[in-house]
Amino acid sequence: MTQKEKKILMQELIGAEIRIEDATDPHLKNLAGIIINETKNMLIISEKETRKNKKIPKRTGIFQIKLKNGMKIRVNGKRLINRPEDRLKKMKKSR
Repeated sequence: MTQKEKKILMQELIGAEIRIEDATDPHLKNLAGIIINETKNMLIISEKETRKNKKIPKRTGIFQIKLKNGMKIRVNGKRLINRPEDRLKKMKKSR
């Protein structure tokens, strides 16, 4: 895991911009928006164009996430699977 990936996994994702670069569901590909909630297996995003909320399974996609500090990173959704608070605890322990 790269340092950039570790940094993004340590961040709060709610409020971050996201674009789905690749997905098993072709309808999700290139979808962009803002992450408004996160669960163990899902990202809930508000679409930029329609402002509708979409539930995106983490395990099915490759995401480009832009954090509030402007840093962009490409991450496999499988790395995000976990409750946000558990993911943060796990990453802090592995330091």
